[in-house]
Amino acid sequence: MQSLLLRNLKFTIPTALVFLALGYIISIPMSFYLDAYAAKWQFNLDHSGLRIETERLDTLRKFQTTVALGSAILGVVVAQTTFAMCIFVEKDDYKSEG
Repeated sequence: MQSLLLRNLKFTIPTALVFLALGYIISIPMSFYLDAYAAKWQFNLDHSGLRIETERLDTLRKFQTTVALGSAILGVVVAQTTFAMCIFVEKDDYKSEG
């Protein structure tokens, strides 16, 4: 039987990465609500002749990073909760068999 730590890591790391990717994907449309001008500039939608302040881009990137990392943290919480519940179920099954 694999160690508990290894099983936990095999479950938590992929879950956190999936939530991180989902968080970044969600942060892209949210960026247009935060600052549509900076989002258009960042994603090269149409910036011919436009100038933008780097502070606006930095604020936009900070927002995207916060949303993505918050989602990753949520993924870790979900994975840990699910893992703990699976361990308790396995423990109860083991007791009832033995």
